[in-house]
Amino acid sequence: MKCLFFLLGIFSYCLSFSQSDTSSITVTDTKPNKGFIVYANNTRYGESSSMFSVRRSEKRILNLSEPTMFYKADSLHMPFLLLPGENVYITVKHKFYEAEIRNNPVRTNDLKLLREIVLKLGPIYGPYSIENISKSNSKYRMSDIAYLKGIKKHFKAALLHEKERDSMLYNIYLKRIAFVDSFRSKNKISSFFETYIHHYFFYSYLNSLILGLTNDNNKMNVSGELQRMLRISNKDQHNDSLLVIDRYRGFLYNYYQYLYKLALKQADSLNVKINIINNYFTGPAKDYLLFIIAKESISSSDSFESFLEYFYSNCSSMKYIEIIKRQALLFDLSNNDLSMDEMISQSSNKVNLNDILKGLKGKIIYLDFWASWCIPCMEEMPYSLSLQKKYSRNEDIIFIYISMDKDRFAWEKVMKNNSFLMNEKNSFLFLRGFQSVFAKKYNIKLIPRYILIGKDGRIISFDAPRPRDQKLVWLINRYIDK
Repeated sequence: MKCLFFLLGIFSYCLSFSQSDTSSITVTDTKPNKGFIVYANNTRYGESSSMFSVRRSEKRILNLSEPTMFYKADSLHMPFLLLPGENVYITVKHKFYEAEIRNNPVRTNDLKLLREIVLKLGPIYGPYSIENISKSNSKYRMSDIAYLKGIKKHFKAALLHEKERDSMLYNIYLKRIAFVDSFRSKNKISSFFETYIHHYFFYSYLNSLILGLTNDNNKMNVSGELQRMLRISNKDQHNDSLLVIDRYRGFLYNYYQYLYKLALKQADSLNVKINIINNYFTGPAKDYLLFIIAKESISSSDSFESFLEYFYSNCSSMKYIEIIKRQALLFDLSNNDLSMDEMISQSSNKVNLNDILKGLKGKIIYLDFWASWCIPCMEEMPYSLSLQKKYSRNEDIIFIYISMDKDRFAWEKVMKNNSFLMNEKNSFLFLRGFQSVFAKKYNIKLIPRYILIGKDGRIISFDAPRPRDQKLVWLINRYIDK
């Protein structure tokens, strides 16, 4: 338990990054036709998660306002932490890579530690990480070493008894911290990274315990050990710096979800949300959750106005308030003139988003922003086809494909090869692409990007799930009969 209590005060520094600094990712060696695909989770200000490909010898420019953990999009989800203003150089060797911050050996050691810990102890994030072990009634006994060997072979996570699972989660947490300390004793790492990674692992552990309870309908009681962990986390709620860590933000939201599930028997869900926020959260943690819940409520005409009043009165972050005010206006597309954004169809007819959206009012619209050069975009197309087939008999939903290609011939080639998916009526080329009014207004900087629009013309989701994600089906079905 020593390292748990050590965490109480190690992240009390102040971030000194400017509002937005230019960073970059350069891949210096990989197969010519392969992309180094990376992704980052949502930021604390709700900017959408991003996935993009960096090709050989390409320099990808990023505007970062805070330290951001990126993950390589493969089974190991190899991470690297990039700070605002930094340029990382990546050398790919088979499935693994080496990352370097040139002329900064200490920060290079930080990235080396992340790489080594994944190779030695298994993924720290993603579907094959130990945090994704789920519980079942069947007994499963396996040593940590054997389990981690299985992880390295990309086996699916094991099913464990609750006590066995929680014990293993705690043991792997201790091993990760011990690995960090051992690495630090031989290699100099930055003080910022040391505090960051300790908290990253602590909240990965705590998050997995909370998720275990939330996903188990038969047991919602908090154990004595988890109560101790939550008391530690309560002291962190006043630490604004922790919100740069995606695992901490994930924990806060899942803890809120757990508390909300406990209180679901109450009739008034708005009052339930407000009571939970008031009783269990404080400081920057409370502001963050108010912001996230406001973002979730904003597309629902039933609850948004009511929660908006509470949000404005109780959120102390002006940045969160400004974002919600902007998004409240953006969600109602009737407030936005999109006639300047010209597109062309396959037959070269010019149209604009206003025309398309007005002509489809009364239907659910799924906008797919893609490009021929975007590998993740193309990987989603088969799932998009399956989705179209699923709703082929339902005229209340329409799928629209908007290409961000600069090369018209590349767009037309993809259309020709996917004629069963795209046609004259549902596929368009954005003439101004990322420079269009819509792209700038709705922060479409990276693709693929999906937006779901309701029958009333209001946006249901700025950053809708991808076609392969079952959450999208749930979301469509929720609104299709309204």
